Amino acid sequence: MANEVIWSEGTTLTLAATGTTASVSDGAVAECTDDTRTASDNTGYVLGKFEFKTASSGFSAAPTAGAVINIYECKTDGTNYSPAVTTAYLNDYIGSFIVPATDGATLYMRLIAPIYLDGAKYYIQWVDAGTASMDAGWELKLTPITYGTA
Repeated sequence: MANEVIWSEGTTLTLAATGTTASVSDGAVAECTDDTRTASDNTGYVLGKFEFKTASSGFSAAPTAGAVINIYECKTDGTNYSPAVTTAYLNDYIGSFIVPATDGATLYMRLIAPIYLDGAKYYIQWVDAGTASMDAGWELKLTPITYGTA
């Protein structure tokens, strides 16, 4: 076939590493502090493949049906950042991972979402209708991707 869409993956960034992430309580926001995306990280790549992994224990209890892990982007022009994401300022939403109502095993979740070209810091928010917290040791990776024709 001619002109089918193909995608090219850039260099994967570990935004939050397993050994550095703390527990996240229900409704709380956590900044991914191990890496940020800059304009020089695969210039022109307009999408991101986000990969989230929980710790082996997952959560303090089984999540409630409908629980989600939201991703937010704090954009930069290379010098200045937009306001930081907080529970009072949930802006620049990227997407959500829908969490199954089970506990006790590592979860691997993926999504493709638009990313800001000039770079950003990333945050996650754990939202459970119950009281479960997300255990320390979670990880978030971002691989910039772009697409074109063959």
